[in-house]
Amino acid sequence: MTGRLLRAVFCTLVVLVAAAKAATLTIDKEQFFVVNGERVFPFFFMLAPPPDARTPSGADAWRELKQYGTVFHHCNVLPGQWGAAGEARIDRMLARSAETGLLCAVAIRDLDAPQPGNAATESELRRVIAKYKDHPGLGIWKGSDEPEWGKIVPERCQRFYDIVHEMDPQHPVWLIQAPRGTAESLKRYDGACDIAGLDIYPISSRQSCGAAAVRGFRAFLTLPCSHA
Repeated sequence: MTGRLLRAVFCTLVVLVAAAKAATLTIDKEQFFVVNGERVFPFFFMLAPPPDARTPSGADAWRELKQYGTVFHHCNVLPGQWGAAGEARIDRMLARSAETGLLCAVAIRDLDAPQPGNAATESELRRVIAKYKDHPGLGIWKGSDEPEWGKIVPERCQRFYDIVHEMDPQHPVWLIQAPRGTAESLKRYDGACDIAGLDIYPISSRQSCGAAAVRGFRAFLTLPCSHA
């Protein structure tokens, strides 16, 4: 094999390794989202089209989302559905995210708020974090959905947060609350997230979704909401 060919092979391998590098997401002191060292505006789809969807013109739908500014999207498995099929769903969504430049907010509802003493759930959560924490398609770990309204105590959300950050300090935890409760009742959950969100839906002519804001030292992310 010639020296030129060896160099070409080496350069190709370097590119492939770089492409597979895990994404890192942090929130800087001015509350900007920073992905791989660059500030981004957190444009987010709660549910993107299916992984292999095409646009009306036949293009790759996820590549088009990325082209026009999408950074994050929700990659979820609904309650009671975690298992081989659910894991395959997350595998596929993460793979397509890495391929197209999007970042997943991984939400596994059966694992996002471990009950005290539930060793099996915690063990499975740790296995999942170990599997995905270095995936280039991972951006965010999503905690319990609307926990204050759903009567999920802060301690369960905190346990999820602590396990995630023990194993994966490179990706933040995101917690969404319903537009219910009080400032004081919601404040109890502040320690269990790095990114806070508020669901406001459906949208009527008298409502609007706010722009990005800041709550204390936490980043605050409001999502595109569905219309009534």
